[in-house]
Amino acid sequence: MLSLDCSRGDGERTPNRFGGRENPVAAEFIRRMNRKVHGDDASAVTIVEQSAARPGGHRPVHEGGLGFGFKWDMGWTNDTLQHMSLCTEAIATAR
Repeated sequence: MLSLDCSRGDGERTPNRFGGRENPVAAEFIRRMNRKVHGDDASAVTIVEQSAARPGGHRPVHEGGLGFGFKWDMGWTNDTLQHMSLCTEAIATAR
């Protein structure tokens, strides 16, 4: 969503108005979403998968970030999903 390069081959990308690869419309949508979510409910949780390609997504909007409250590294998702799968399998087997 944030990258205009996503799923594109060489020469298929149209640069943004600044000549870059980021999607400024998507970034602003996410900033507005996080402002709204966190403004309406201080206990709400939003999490970004941190990437070297876009550091600082967890920083507050007023500091140039996307406003996510938490971040995890890219390997965390796969590890967590694998763990949940094993737990689900163990529960199903125990029944």
